[in-house]
Amino acid sequence: MRDEQALARRIRLRERDGGADVVLVVLSDSAHNRAVAGELRRTLGPSYATGPRRILTALRSGLALPGCGVVLV
Repeated sequence: MRDEQALARRIRLRERDGGADVVLVVLSDSAHNRAVAGELRRTLGPSYATGPRRILTALRSGLALPGCGVVLV
């Protein structure tokens, strides 16, 4: 991820056009992405405040995602 504002714009377009209830942003777990993931979360706002642990727990359990978020894998 090089430009979090451009990525945020693309995500907002997908939210608007896609009709999804929850959006999960999955980034590779690189040093660079770890450094900028917090900024991306702030750029996306409070609707993306669901923590990665809660999201990963839901995915492992086969449950619905508890909300939008950003996860590094």
